[in-house]
Amino acid sequence: MIINNHAINPEELPLGCSKMWGGPDLPEDLEFPMFEDEAGDMYHYRFVCQIDCREASKLDTENLLPKTGILYFFARIGYYFTESFDDEPRNIGWWNPADTRVIYVPSNDESKLAEAVLLDDNDEPIAPDDEKITFEQGQAKEGHQLLGQPLGDSKWLEESGRILLFQLDSCHTAHEDLVFGEGGTMYFTIRKEDLLKKDFSSVQGYLATN
Repeated sequence: MIINNHAINPEELPLGCSKMWGGPDLPEDLEFPMFEDEAGDMYHYRFVCQIDCREASKLDTENLLPKTGILYFFARIGYYFTESFDDEPRNIGWWNPADTRVIYVPSNDESKLAEAVLLDDNDEPIAPDDEKITFEQGQAKEGHQLLGQPLGDSKWLEESGRILLFQLDSCHTAHEDLVFGEGGTMYFTIRKEDLLKKDFSSVQGYLATN
């Protein structure tokens, strides 16, 4: 499933819609997830996107995705933003499972959502500007994707017994670039049986570069 993302005035985005960057629209009882770095210090993950499953599931021909609710994607990708470098680089190949987080909230109740925006020391948003997501049937030849097959060689995925959940390609944002090395792409992977159970605790990242 191809993901198209478009720059848009954040005020035009309803809470809980499918979007990339900006801040996640989190339920009041869900805190912005954090990770422990190599020195034992705690930091917020970078928010990648949120997916309104009501929209995405309409193009899910294999019926793998939840029919309702919101999927939130987070990862330790701060190093790969050209103007940030606020984290250490991750491994090429399989990442530590703790380097990614995917959270599923079964409800789409907008009344219980609020955007969580992280600020830097100058009280400026850390994340790139919000971008609206629309979905298109098909296999991506480049760019971002939900489900389907990864770009290039997929032997690594086939041997893992996992499937592709989300493909995050190197890209331009409004103020900076996200660059995973030459021709680099980052993948969120999951066991198919876990996806069908709506269990996202087994999600693991993989970084591929040419």
